Amino acid sequence: MSTDHSTARRRDLGRRVALIRQRAGFNAMALARKMGVHVPTLCRFENGQRGLSDVKFIQYLTLCGLKPNEIEPLLAMHHTPENGFHHADFA
Repeated sequence: MSTDHSTARRRDLGRRVALIRQRAGFNAMALARKMGVHVPTLCRFENGQRGLSDVKFIQYLTLCGLKPNEIEPLLAMHHTPENGFHHADFA
């Protein structure tokens, strides 16, 4: 996700992963440090104001203890275009 603007989907995803982070016992500073990103970057992601690369997104979820089968639906949501439709929906 390369553009840096907030949408309802980004805010929803950000809220979901922030809860996952909190349940894993991390505050934003600790997780950002483990990921090698700045705290504002992580906070903007959780607020839906920016995206993360797939690598950083998977790292975030893995550090929070999620298993691959738990990561897959969140990764699909992360990949959903802003219009809510996948290109395959029109094929």
